[in-house]
Amino acid sequence: MKRVEFMLEFVTPGFLGGADNKTTSEWRAQSIRGQLRWWIRAVAGGFYKGDIAKVRTVEDTLFGTTSLSSAVRVIPTGPPPKAVKNGGECVWGNTIDENGLAGRWGDSTAETKARLKLRGKSNSIYYLGYGVIVWNKEKKFVEYVRSRIEAGNRANFILQIQRPASECFELLAKSVRAWLFLGGIGAKSRKGFGSMCCTDVSNDILGSKGKFIPSNIGEFKEGLKDILEGIRNSGTGSASVEAPCEWSHFSPASMVCIGKTSHNNWVDAMMATGSWLIAFRRRYGYPNDARTWRGNNIGQDYDWAAPNGSKRRGNIPDRSGFGLPLPFGMGGETVTWMNVGGGGKEVEDNRRASPLLIHIAKLGKDYYPIFTFLPARLVPEGAMLGFKNHSSSFTFSETSNQRSVGRHFLDDLVVKKLVEEVR
Repeated sequence: MKRVEFMLEFVTPGFLGGADNKTTSEWRAQSIRGQLRWWIRAVAGGFYKGDIAKVRTVEDTLFGTTSLSSAVRVIPTGPPPKAVKNGGECVWGNTIDENGLAGRWGDSTAETKARLKLRGKSNSIYYLGYGVIVWNKEKKFVEYVRSRIEAGNRANFILQIQRPASECFELLAKSVRAWLFLGGIGAKSRKGFGSMCCTDVSNDILGSKGKFIPSNIGEFKEGLKDILEGIRNSGTGSASVEAPCEWSHFSPASMVCIGKTSHNNWVDAMMATGSWLIAFRRRYGYPNDARTWRGNNIGQDYDWAAPNGSKRRGNIPDRSGFGLPLPFGMGGETVTWMNVGGGGKEVEDNRRASPLLIHIAKLGKDYYPIFTFLPARLVPEGAMLGFKNHSSSFTFSETSNQRSVGRHFLDDLVVKKLVEEVR
């Protein structure tokens, strides 16, 4: 049996669950284990070219089945990080108008500013944290509706490993580093919350200690390349938005990008990140845009159906590719998906997680936004996209534009020299 202890720091606030998700946040083995399993699938999926049988064998070997005990045990250690209960006014960041959005996004033309003004001022962090922080109509302020662990808190855990098997544990080591370099923990971890960094490792059984603790952007890039080596480029040669992966994992179609400018704190890093997303989605969705991408005319993306089918403007918005359900306010309809074989009814679990993951990396005193795009099918095979209050006769097949909207977003940031891709 081997043991390795990780000492971590919350880079951004983490909305972790507990005995009561609203009032209690706990550093739990179940949460850590869940993240490790997800990243094992993502990493092994790339390593084994999307072969789900081989990926399941690795996952079963490491985490066990009903007939095989787990080879990996997760044990939280040290003083638990202090949790803050829900409620109270959210004070992160500040509002930003069309001038600020345009400046951050790298396009300050009068035309763009006019389009970014459509919905008025925004707070980028509230935008990223929608659902765990919401507008309280009675008190007239944005408040926390979930408990949280604040940035700067420390949290430790031990991995206790039995039955070492070289290939499986090489993938485990890459998966732990991929989680800490690219992911997070808790609610809204795909939007940058719950990002962590490693401050110390007790020994080197999962590889060089230095690989877990980059001190600057150069070391971080080299660490990313080491993680990606052998997993992204070993995927199916045809993996693309036209021939998508069946589930989320690294493939030749995946993309990892790093912000080119550092920030002094996590708030500024997430303000910049949220501003880019807001600006992209507003400018991308303006009704009069005739958009082109990679030389192809892909039309407009401001189509939706109002209640009862009135003012329907056509297809499902490409922005659905950022995750479902997609609600439209001001009398608009909600985009969801349904099982056509089941009579066209909306399924009970109609959520589809975003293929775009946001992480905030802390390197010394600098903070950088990190983006990971893992494209896959938007809805299961045989299912259709539709509007929540309509029948199965009013459904649409997913499109490559919806699957590729995350790449379109990152391509846009690369062209504007706001991020660089790690190859």
